Order: sequence, then C-alpha cells, then structure tokens
Amino acid sequence: MTAPGTTHQDWLGRAPALKLPDRLVIDGRLVPAKSGSVAPVVSPRDGACLAEVGDGAAADIDAAVAAARHAFEDSSRSRLTTWIAQ
Repeated sequence: MTAPGTTHQDWLGRAPALKLPDRLVIDGRLVPAKSGSVAPVVSPRDGACLAEVGDGAAADIDAAVAAARHAFEDSSRSRLTTWIAQ
C-alpha cells in the first residue's frame, strides 16, 4: 500500500536519497562491527545493492547480549510491567 498520491516511481525517485546506517545498534548506540566488515543489502527486485550494513559476528552478538542483560538486570525498568515500561 502506498501513501495517497504517491506512485511507485515517486518511491523509486526518493530511494537514492536515503542514507541507511552501516553500523549495528548495541547498547542504544550505533557502533561498527568489531571486525569492521560490512555486508550488502541486495534488492530482490533487480539485484541492486541498496545499502551496506554492519556485518555482525559472534563478538558483536556477545556485546549485544551483554548490553541487554545489563539493561534488564540493572534497570528499574526490568521490574515494571510491559505496558508501564512502554
């Protein structure tokens, strides 16, 4: 579904101006992959590279899990019910 008055061609025209982050979100911050590597995001429509994103590996996953665990265990938010935390 598209916004009223917006055509497929309009969206295609806007796409090149989009700047997607090439980093990972860990502990609420944008950080590069520990390896420094990136992976392409390829359009299924035409095979074009839409963006490059941080290529997270085991070390990045470990950092994300540690940050999530810390946020859960050391935060007053962990004691709130789901609807209050939002």
